[in-house]
Amino acid sequence: MQPTINNSCFSRSNIVHTSLLVLFAIFVVILPGRPHAQRFNLPNGYQTETTYEKLERSEKTVSIIKIIPQKGKFSNLSSIVLRPVPETLSDPVQWLQRQIKISIPGDQWLKDIFDDPDSPFGGDQLLRTRYLLEKSLKDMSKLGEWPLKFCGPISIITNPAGSGHELSCQYPIGPITQYLVLRIQQVNNLWYQTTIRTMNKRRLRHFLAITNSFYIE
Repeated sequence: MQPTINNSCFSRSNIVHTSLLVLFAIFVVILPGRPHAQRFNLPNGYQTETTYEKLERSEKTVSIIKIIPQKGKFSNLSSIVLRPVPETLSDPVQWLQRQIKISIPGDQWLKDIFDDPDSPFGGDQLLRTRYLLEKSLKDMSKLGEWPLKFCGPISIITNPAGSGHELSCQYPIGPITQYLVLRIQQVNNLWYQTTIRTMNKRRLRHFLAITNSFYIE
């Protein structure tokens, strides 16, 4: 599949940028020499969380950055996650297509929807809805075209850090639409994966504006 060019942009009126810059430091063990700083223009109303993950079959540790709306109703259901990919990718298009199979909605997604105390889909009265969604996911996962069936063509994106590839998907399941966007981008000989998840179209526009501001110092 050949990527298409995506020149879409979002009005700055949709998101009020402040002078706040979010600094992300990837461990020097991943990057030889001076560590690089990953930055986004982060607007008011968002916060970051950092976790650390030890890589399989390696002593290396990477930092994983998560951007979420400030605590409020359903804030846990929307996020941007940035993580380094400490491997050489010969074909980013195929990598995205494989990665989407790992990132598709599944058991954890259903738990987030139905078990979050602020979720509008919580409560015992929706147990049958949950059962039907679980069955639907299992049935569709057996299809060869799942999950790319619900994705657009891979496109080329640009930001201050350079260019990359993006795969954007929408999963309509019952009354819910899960928006999932995966990006892969190489900067200074290191690949970065960005994952956007939300069930709110307006939030998706804000998240895309944030990821479009990505740059490295």
